[in-house]
Amino acid sequence: MRILIFQQVAVEGPGTLVPFFRQAGVSPEVRRMDRGDPLPASLDGWDGLVLLGGPMNVDEAARYPFLADEVRLLQAALASETPVLGICLGAQLLAKAGEARVWHGPTPERGWLPVTLTAEGVVDPALGHLPRTCTVFQWHGDSFDLPAGALRLASSAQYANQAFRLGPRAYGLQFHLEFTEPMVRALVEASASELRPGEGEHILAETAGHLPALEPLAPAVFRPIFAARRVAATPGRGAIR
Repeated sequence: MRILIFQQVAVEGPGTLVPFFRQAGVSPEVRRMDRGDPLPASLDGWDGLVLLGGPMNVDEAARYPFLADEVRLLQAALASETPVLGICLGAQLLAKAGEARVWHGPTPERGWLPVTLTAEGVVDPALGHLPRTCTVFQWHGDSFDLPAGALRLASSAQYANQAFRLGPRAYGLQFHLEFTEPMVRALVEASASELRPGEGEHILAETAGHLPALEPLAPAVFRPIFAARRVAATPGRGAIR
C-alpha cells in the first residue's frame, strides 16, 4: 500500500502515524504543503490519504491555494472510497469536501479535554477502540456541520462534532491521536503568544499524565481505517492487518 500524507505546517507533523504505517509494511509519503511540495493531479497509485492539522481556515484558499486542491482530492477519494483520515484542519477539509459548512467555533479548545463517543462511535470499527469517554489532545477554534450522510462518532461539551465517518472509509477527527510529547511541546512554544499565562505549562504537565494512556490506543484506531485497500487498487496489494 502507498499512503499520501499532507502536512500543512511544520509543528503539526504525522507523529506516530509514520511508525504505525512502517510497522505495517506500508510506505507513507509526506508532502509538505508549507514548503510548496506538489500535490498529485489524481489519486491514481495511492491507497490512502491523510490530511493533518494547521492554523489556517478551510476558506483561505486565496492565501493557501493548496487547500482547494486538497478538497478536490478529498472529493475524488470519497467517490472512489479511498481510505481517508482527516485530523483537525483535515477533518474540516473533509467536511467541506462533503459540502458541509465550516465555521468559527464558540471558544478554542486547547490541551487535554474529554470527548464522548456517540452510540454510533461505540460500535464503529475504528473509534470503538477508544473508551466511551476519553481525554484527547485538542488544538482548534473552528468547527463544522456534518456532511449529508455522515455519522457523528464523538462529541464534546463545546463542539458537537468531534469525529465523524463519511461513507465506509473516510474519517474526520477534530482531535489529535498522532501527537507525541515533543510535538505538544513544539506547538505550545510556537503558540506562546496565543496562550493565557500559565496555560502552556499546564498543558505540558497534563501531557505527561494523559499521553501514555492514549499512545497504545492510537494504532487500534488507525488500523481499521486503512485495513481495506482502495476499490481501484492494484490486485494483490495487501491491507493493514
